[in-house]
Amino acid sequence: MENGVARSANGRLNPRSTAAIAYVNQLQAEQAAFVGRMSQALPGARVSRYINEAGQSVESTYQITFNGIAVDPGSISTDVARKTLMAMPGVKAVYSDYAHQPDTYTSTQLINAPAVWSQVGGQDNAGAGIKIASMDGGLHHEASMLQGDGWAYPAGWPAGGLGDTSNNNGKIIASRAYFREWDPPSPGDENTWPGTQGTSHGVHTGSTAGGNAVTDNYLGVDLDVTGVAPGAWLMSYRVFYNSVTNDGSFYTVEGIAALEDLVADGADVVNNSWGGGPGSVGGEFDPLDQALINAVNAGVFVSMSAGNAGPGLGTGDHPSDDYISVAASTTSGTMASGRFNVTAPEPVDSNLIGLSYGTALFGPPLPSGQKLAYEYTVGAAADAANFEGCSAWDGTPFTGKAVLISRGSCSFGTKVFYAQQAGAEFVVIYDNTSEAVQGMSFACEAPNCTADDIAISAIRLPKTPGAAVVEWFNTNGAGVMFEVDTFAFQAGNTPDVMADFSSRGPGAGNVLKPDITAPGVNIMAQGYTPNAVGEARHLHIGQVSGTSMAAPHVAGAAAIMKQIHPGWSNADIKSALMSTSKYVDMYNSDGSPAQPLDMGAGRMDLTNAADPGVILSPPSLSYGLVHTGTVSSIEVTVKSVADTTETYELTSLYTGDGFAMTQTTSVAGISITPSSLLLAPGETGTFTVVFDSAAGMGIGDNQGYIIMSSDGHEAHLPLWARVAPSADGVADVLVIDNDFSLLLGMPDYRDYYTEALDNLGVSYDVWEADANFGNPTTLPETAVLSNYKAIIYYTGDNFFSDGSFTVATPLTALDMDILTEYANGGGIVIAMGQDLAAVLASDDPNNNTFFYGGVLGGKWLQDSVTGGFSLPSQPIGAAPDAPDAFANVQLDMGAPAPREVNLSGANEVPPVATINSGRARFSFNNVTNELSWAVQITAREPMTITAAHIHTGTVGVNGPVLINLMPPGAPVMITDTLTWSGVSTLPDGQLFTLLLQGYYINVHTEKVPSGELRAQVAATITGDGARNQQYIDELATYPNKEPDGQPGKAYSYTPLLRYNGGGNIEDGVVAMAHREQPTLENPGVSYDGRSVYTSFGLEGVNNGLGTTTREELLGALLDWAMDEPTATIVDMRNDYSNSDESLVMRADVGSNIAGTEGTSYRWDFGDGSPIAGPYTSNIVGHDYPAGCALYTVTVEATDSWGNVAIGATQVNTCGMYSTFLPIIKN
Repeated sequence: MENGVARSANGRLNPRSTAAIAYVNQLQAEQAAFVGRMSQALPGARVSRYINEAGQSVESTYQITFNGIAVDPGSISTDVARKTLMAMPGVKAVYSDYAHQPDTYTSTQLINAPAVWSQVGGQDNAGAGIKIASMDGGLHHEASMLQGDGWAYPAGWPAGGLGDTSNNNGKIIASRAYFREWDPPSPGDENTWPGTQGTSHGVHTGSTAGGNAVTDNYLGVDLDVTGVAPGAWLMSYRVFYNSVTNDGSFYTVEGIAALEDLVADGADVVNNSWGGGPGSVGGEFDPLDQALINAVNAGVFVSMSAGNAGPGLGTGDHPSDDYISVAASTTSGTMASGRFNVTAPEPVDSNLIGLSYGTALFGPPLPSGQKLAYEYTVGAAADAANFEGCSAWDGTPFTGKAVLISRGSCSFGTKVFYAQQAGAEFVVIYDNTSEAVQGMSFACEAPNCTADDIAISAIRLPKTPGAAVVEWFNTNGAGVMFEVDTFAFQAGNTPDVMADFSSRGPGAGNVLKPDITAPGVNIMAQGYTPNAVGEARHLHIGQVSGTSMAAPHVAGAAAIMKQIHPGWSNADIKSALMSTSKYVDMYNSDGSPAQPLDMGAGRMDLTNAADPGVILSPPSLSYGLVHTGTVSSIEVTVKSVADTTETYELTSLYTGDGFAMTQTTSVAGISITPSSLLLAPGETGTFTVVFDSAAGMGIGDNQGYIIMSSDGHEAHLPLWARVAPSADGVADVLVIDNDFSLLLGMPDYRDYYTEALDNLGVSYDVWEADANFGNPTTLPETAVLSNYKAIIYYTGDNFFSDGSFTVATPLTALDMDILTEYANGGGIVIAMGQDLAAVLASDDPNNNTFFYGGVLGGKWLQDSVTGGFSLPSQPIGAAPDAPDAFANVQLDMGAPAPREVNLSGANEVPPVATINSGRARFSFNNVTNELSWAVQITAREPMTITAAHIHTGTVGVNGPVLINLMPPGAPVMITDTLTWSGVSTLPDGQLFTLLLQGYYINVHTEKVPSGELRAQVAATITGDGARNQQYIDELATYPNKEPDGQPGKAYSYTPLLRYNGGGNIEDGVVAMAHREQPTLENPGVSYDGRSVYTSFGLEGVNNGLGTTTREELLGALLDWAMDEPTATIVDMRNDYSNSDESLVMRADVGSNIAGTEGTSYRWDFGDGSPIAGPYTSNIVGHDYPAGCALYTVTVEATDSWGNVAIGATQVNTCGMYSTFLPIIKN
């Protein structure tokens, strides 16, 4: 590329061109000038820095993939810094800094890499001349697949390469690192390569993409391993490292810096095996995603791992079309190690040979590639009472032998420690319950866990094999032997099965993702060396799984494609890889045919990738959400890259029912026009694919492929449409019942929710999730949910999470993925329940599900905010930061003790002399008019009660009978105590008479027929709630909040309600709302969902006197979520003609929710002056500079629900008029 040319024909940016250098210099000068102004506006703020590979502190300024700088506000609050920065001239947006994690959970033959190796002069030359960047945990110059023997740097390259020359070796030609100043590397991990504390993630992914072809030893067996493009140069950009705070993530600041460098350094391909799980939205308001897109635009092919949050739908990372997203599938072979064989006496039962075992995570590790032989005994032979080895043994009965000890009663470490003290050289613990082989590794528990305590190795056998080995000893006695074989062996595996962990589509914004699949299960490459410690872990080969391991296969393939076709664009390469992938005979782990949402176009197959025949744009057909009865179409542009003129027949193919050789089923609802294309070499044509949802496969995900076949080539495109039911006649709300009333007979609280909705006039359907127990999913699919405006999910008294029973119970992990996907699509979720955190397996402040923590904003602090697991004794009210609309919320969930009154003869009218007495207790439900009462009479002399009543009458006044309280069996004579109780209904409208004590209770006897004992009725007023809220969880006040805030972006979680008790860990928060709001600094939102989570159930709210009712609460939550505010700016100059300001404006807030008002306003006048506000008044004046000019005025208006709208208008300071622009809404 000539230095004067900034961009080549294939779109590749030349950052060293004259034009590019001039542009970078211009941006640097502008940024430097801005920093000078910033130092005056924000004294103490500075450009953020990172520590590079040379140990130098480097300013985080960006000019290539992103035009911006990272700012450290110092001691200035992030909110003040955000406002000040946004007010400065030239600032377009202020973004947050986020953390990103690696996607961790030979394959070259499976992807048919030799087919392209043969086109470039053989395996060793594959990728020659191409530079593959690894943005990961660092490459290591001493690693077997990354050594530089025989390698030379590219022509014109600096001697020793770029960056850290001590890690460069000719194979590795650039080494850079990005360490946080405020969280530097831990000791031993300070280099550009991974050290004693570092991760092997980078050497594994980098070597998979472009590692040398070598022979290395794996657990005693020599294996031939190679990267996909072993002839490529590698470039290391270390963003993952073990920090002093044990944070292994990288943050946006470092990520953009690495992307800047790798583009400037001339990388052709970059592998990015990292992401943020299903919460990665990407797009315009995500600076890291924008930098990735810009790297693609600069000519770098970007391969991204799809994520490891599967197998639920909607769990994938990275939704952009510009780069390629890679899912993971199985390979044809897995290297295993560890076989336990009984060896003597012969002949040995075949059931005692080849047993799998788990290894101890303490004591000396088993040596690799050896057979360890031992004579063995069993613990019970030495002391039958101590067969579990939980007590010290008498003497040294195990000297020179291994010993088998039963699991149970004490820790593994204790068993091994006592066995060692008794002379054992090796310990086998056999399970007393589990037959599982997976997950059998076991840890030590204090005491006796240090290296000084335990100096022998141990393994663990499952229950049945362990018992058989014990029985072999019991049968044969002394001289029995076993061996522990640690040599690797080929365990075999079924290829082309989608990994369960591999994240599925669709991506955020309802786009078809992933794009493609590659091997990602048990991938053998550099690093993760078994039984190695410290830095040695990175120097030899090992197996690991994840979409992290799949993405570098594609990166390596892209390098070879660039080598073969240097004129192809990134989009051309992406199309070629996708259209030639294997899409038949691909399966999910349950045996079902894998579909586009599972694998994208299919598993990468390089057989025909370099000669695909055609280049397709787009390479996949994503119709998104389509309502039944509607039609959608996509036009595909086809460019011929074949050598001859070919006619392509266009058909559709549905593989959801299987992959039979004769399978020709078309995709229902799909039509293609034209049905064939005649293309000469280099010619471009188009065809249109129409999807008619009414003729499709019905509600849900409609998937399949478009097939282009000619005599010389075949290409395909995956297609996907999610068909939702017609919205006509669909209820507003879906109520999901998960209170376990159906399964375990717990109380049924459904009526509390449905009656509240009835009273609000809101239509609803009810879904009984508990009725679907035993299934992987217990909820309707997302396509069905998408038509509901809101979902109300409640758990009642249920506290059982899935896994508590032998069958699946709601909500399962897949259920939570469904609700996450619904919310990501803009749905409203209201989740209510006092033990909801437990049901969602999230009642741990350090561990929760994504749905609970990310979508609902829950972070569990404690199980009972009231303390002592009692009903709330105080009302639940608004949290300090709650929106104005919640300010007067007062929820009564208590059950106050009944009022007690004393009955005596002195209260009678006229008074009666008697030594008998009594007492009565009353509580009144003012909603049902039910009066609960209990009467206890104590006879100090025998008395016969003939009747008891409640009469109308105040103190000193007799009145008529209102309610009969006749005791059972009356008349009844008592000589000690008589107690009876009941519930009676007062006539309507009697509440105030009751409150004024206008009733009295009178007990009539044979001795005094008019009444011997009397008291005025005083009652506790109660509501009609379930009185069940003893386990209201306390929630963290500010979940998911960055320690330094999120400049430019409003914090999206709002605490709504709190309980002001004495046992709060934080602020007693019991209700959390989640909704992203726009700001002047960041006027868009990257998350459309809205949710409210209350750690109490609606059923516990009493519709009592003077407190918020259930209907009022539920209505407020729905109104908050459904509120769609608007902001309109009105020119008020005519009304304020005498004002000193040249312009007076008013912001009017509108909403679809009646009674909504504006409460707060911030203004950007568009002339470079600081942002004004927030103000409580909606009228503002501003004095513009003299002269005629057109300015854009923008307002950020917050309404009484706390929701924000952005409004804008243009004003001309020459005249008395305004030109209004469209309003931007949240």
